[in-house]
Amino acid sequence: MGIWIDLLSFEAIKPTLWIASYDQALQHKPDDPTAWYNKACAYALQQQPDPAIETLSKAIALDSQKYRAMARTNTNFDSICTDPRFLTLLGEP
Repeated sequence: MGIWIDLLSFEAIKPTLWIASYDQALQHKPDDPTAWYNKACAYALQQQPDPAIETLSKAIALDSQKYRAMARTNTNFDSICTDPRFLTLLGEP
């Protein structure tokens, strides 16, 4: 049973590890919209709406058409999908 607890614990911290990885990538290439987008996904998975929306806005600023379309259908954003700020970023009322 111990291994399952360890695996569950790892699953819970994966988004934190992803965020650290994207931070490193963005230090080298701060205009990488994919890194901003993926970082936003990780924040949304952690149910952190403020940083999720902030980082998603950076991805959208760099490539609005692509990342708006992706965010509309990405279930990683389910935790913020009704947030008015998220809807505004997507260009929805």
